[in-house]
Amino acid sequence: MRRHPGGRRDRPLRTDRARAGHEWRRRTSVGPRPATLRRCRGDPRRRNQSVGQDHRRGGWLRDRRRTRCRVDHRAPRSADPVIANVRPLIEAAAITFGYSREQPVLNGWSGSVAGGEIVAIVGPSGSGKSTLLYILGTLVRPWSGTLWIGDHDVARVGDRGRSDVRSAAIGFVFQDALLDPRRSVFDNVVEGAVYRGDSRAEAGVQARALLERFGVDVESSRRATDLSGGQAQRIALARALLDSPPIVLADEPTGNLDHINAKLVETALFEHARSGAAIVMATHDEVLAARCDRTFRLS
Repeated sequence: MRRHPGGRRDRPLRTDRARAGHEWRRRTSVGPRPATLRRCRGDPRRRNQSVGQDHRRGGWLRDRRRTRCRVDHRAPRSADPVIANVRPLIEAAAITFGYSREQPVLNGWSGSVAGGEIVAIVGPSGSGKSTLLYILGTLVRPWSGTLWIGDHDVARVGDRGRSDVRSAAIGFVFQDALLDPRRSVFDNVVEGAVYRGDSRAEAGVQARALLERFGVDVESSRRATDLSGGQAQRIALARALLDSPPIVLADEPTGNLDHINAKLVETALFEHARSGAAIVMATHDEVLAARCDRTFRLS
């Protein structure tokens, strides 16, 4: 406990509390966190670190001008033999999960998705398509099995570690868009970038370009209410593709759309895959699934 210059005893200063918290985490830690996860945003030991040797291997990167971590997939994986031989962007083995112990939805599921690949998850309603998508997106922790996102087994890290991986590497397109009605269209698109610690101004430039690209003809300052299904899904698509994430997960991305809007969403996802990203979509559309590189069929 520190004292003020006048001798008055007062509450601990912020540095004392921070040091105490660090000591508690050190004593209670099961083991060292993966070195790559220690590089995530705000770590003062890594704040001035330049890009490391893993700058094209889908690892966590530190930019001198930013205090966040990201995955760089700008170099096509097939263009370099070193990149072509690294771990797939998504690799799952023996995944088991359910909402009751008596009847698991997924029982020993395994699969992988490489950069530049589009994979469809198909199956009847209730077969676990959305559940599998949420597990691959680190929103749900499986009961057992391993799940690698890049070089990280996210099935074995805590909520904070999974959140870091999710914000740095994964974009989501949900079936019902899931926009926040209390916030503006613009804020809905840039919220993920702001959470990562990106410049709001830079994210705003990208957001407006994506909204224009997808033909969203509403004021960006308008609240995300009373939008048509097509408008909401195009805004959700802009949110998912902001900052070009290396992984995009889409849950029935065209299920509630007319033909024109469905084609726009489909084209954007396929173009993003050609840039080197891994795309996984759950769908009932057999025609769309047939266009994908591979299909995971659940029963």
